[in-house]
Amino acid sequence: MKLAYAMLADAADVGAGDKLNIIGGDFDTIEAPSFPAVQPKLALVAKLHFETSDFAQADALPRDSSTGNLLHEFRIQCFEPDGETLVFAGVVAINLASIPTMPGLMPRFLVTANFPPLVFRVEGIYTWHLFWDGEQLGTLSVQVKEPAHPDADHASDVEVSHGAR
Repeated sequence: MKLAYAMLADAADVGAGDKLNIIGGDFDTIEAPSFPAVQPKLALVAKLHFETSDFAQADALPRDSSTGNLLHEFRIQCFEPDGETLVFAGVVAINLASIPTMPGLMPRFLVTANFPPLVFRVEGIYTWHLFWDGEQLGTLSVQVKEPAHPDADHASDVEVSHGAR
């Protein structure tokens, strides 16, 4: 299994036809007028690709109590700039038996995690760590900072900056 991509977005879901719907995605800066700052909407989007060997049985994995199928764990952890203070942690249980396979196409699974309002206590780089069954797949980082030129009309809004990196 490998992580094909991951990004942060304002919101995301998987809709009809297994199509990914993203609103305001792929940014790396959030501007806040002051700290602590509340980000009311934030989502993580990830696409996982699987190999045939990933579907093999493993004794160490938990099983779904109703079907007996193996449950894999996709874990998300977000840390403050100090790298130690946990902002958010969540787990998505994934049953590989539910992932459709088609000849010639690599099996995939789309993860959309829409977070509850998150509090960014301090300015700096916040990092999301992504794990599959305890092994780290990758990280995402976002800089949370005060705007260079605060706009008095929007002083209470948290804004997301989009653009070239």
